Amino acid sequence: MTVINLSGMKPNRATEIENRLVSLSAIEAVLTSNYMVKGWLDRNCLSMLYGPSNAGKTFVALDIAMHIAAGKSWRGLRVNGGPVLYIAAEGGAGIRNRLAAIKRERPDMASAPFTLLPIGLDLHGQGDALAVCEIMPDEAPALVVVDTLARSMGAGDENTAKDAAMFVRNCDLIREATGAHVMVIHHTGKDEDGESVTSAVVDATEAPAPTRKPIRGKNEVAIQALNDALRDHGTTRSGNSYPTNRKVVDVDKWREACGVHGLTTGATDAAARMAFKRAKDKLMDMDEVREFGGHVWRVQDDD
Repeated sequence: MTVINLSGMKPNRATEIENRLVSLSAIEAVLTSNYMVKGWLDRNCLSMLYGPSNAGKTFVALDIAMHIAAGKSWRGLRVNGGPVLYIAAEGGAGIRNRLAAIKRERPDMASAPFTLLPIGLDLHGQGDALAVCEIMPDEAPALVVVDTLARSMGAGDENTAKDAAMFVRNCDLIREATGAHVMVIHHTGKDEDGESVTSAVVDATEAPAPTRKPIRGKNEVAIQALNDALRDHGTTRSGNSYPTNRKVVDVDKWREACGVHGLTTGATDAAARMAFKRAKDKLMDMDEVREFGGHVWRVQDDD
């Protein structure tokens, strides 16, 4: 009988895993972050930009990628930039037009280390992932974008767990080999159809003003009663807790006006008080009315 002594012999994978072990005594707090976009994206990580079709994901991805390549802050967030490889698996003129529009709109980014690879890849198999690592135009890329997942699955089925896991494994291969952040775009594209060749550039804007909910029913009656009370008994009051640009009125005067309008007429005083309280609380929840020190006022004028 032949006896094989395995002591001291370990498969390559076991050795690789062993080298990644970290003892508790060697663990210390991480005080620095290897970020690209602070608070959003770190180097050597994997992310997915996902949403419904025609939501503008490619525009957003290009905007992020160009700011990283140019080393410029993105939407007020600090950027630790570097070279970018953008794999546009759908190819076509659309992606070139978008990049040309960014260069025209932002000439300060025109010379950024951004490289486009406008071909489809098969990241379901390992061959194309290894090839990407081999032909990487920069030695230390900061970001690799795969746009889109559907066009980079080769013969794989993105809806099966096994094929999706193989895709993720190959994205991890690129990430580990390059140290870059790999961002996957999950959407479907849109074709040009003979229309004028145009494109867009992402630009920051203010958030839209909130839309006021319409006041109906008993709440509308209560507001009419408050307007009457303010007209007949409203005064201005000093102090930081009161508005400086409008009148206030005693809560009891508003309650009396609600009775005149028929809102708080009921079988009992308790029912009338409850009807008034419900109306007041509802209008305060709607941010239509404020109360302090026994006085109330309208938050904003009628349109």
